[in-house]
Amino acid sequence: MKKAPTKPDDSATTVRCSSRVYFQVRAQAVIYPVFPTQKPKRASVLTCDLSSSGVKIRYTSPLTRGQQLDLVLGERQRRAEVVWCRRHEDAYSIGCRFVK
Repeated sequence: MKKAPTKPDDSATTVRCSSRVYFQVRAQAVIYPVFPTQKPKRASVLTCDLSSSGVKIRYTSPLTRGQQLDLVLGERQRRAEVVWCRRHEDAYSIGCRFVK
């Protein structure tokens, strides 16, 4: 019997290529809008964990899958793209992958 093909899943349950480490710091971010007619927004986010391929953050508003942001982590700035976003208590947990 053939198995039905499975489609790729970019959710939080996807097998990770890199191990994560606990990394909780307040970071500055520039959040780029989904629609180019809007302006980027400066914000403060809380990082939760970090790997070589991405970061999980907490933020007060939801972000859209594919939306991009620049995160200042220490002395480095990294571009990230939202992979998933879930409501978590009084904020949102957001999984991002690094794109630069």
